[in-house]
Amino acid sequence: MIQYKFQPIKNQAQVRVNLSMSDFWHNLVFLLFQIFMYERKIPVMLDCGLHLFKEAVNGKWKIELIYHISKGIKRPGELQRKIPKATRRVLDTQLKQLAEQGLISKTIFTEPASKVEYGLTELGKTLMPVIETIVRWGEDHREELEKVVNQKVLVSV
Repeated sequence: MIQYKFQPIKNQAQVRVNLSMSDFWHNLVFLLFQIFMYERKIPVMLDCGLHLFKEAVNGKWKIELIYHISKGIKRPGELQRKIPKATRRVLDTQLKQLAEQGLISKTIFTEPASKVEYGLTELGKTLMPVIETIVRWGEDHREELEKVVNQKVLVSV
């Protein structure tokens, strides 16, 4: 049993609350959910293909995750090693979002040891020409892009 003592505000009476541990955790999770739940302030724009594409792959590591999965990297630990700057939590969140969007599939194996593998769905495979074009563009313009990135110059288009 946990006992909380809330200090009175102005002329209100002092309140004591007795909670069991399960009630405490339930209330804490509910409170944190209320505090940290992101509420989108700007509505999603679905009026053109560019906006749809951006909504699907928006995330710091999503395109890189799709790329590595397409190259045969299927396990979360392997993906983490390929993208060491990303935290495991962020990668797990973005993998979950990609699976919810139908771009990747998640397979859970329970025997002999529990493991998870990711693969591209048919929809995800259709992204590969776009991603490969982006990779080629980056390689073709490496010199100019490295200068910009290394100098931390903000270029406006």
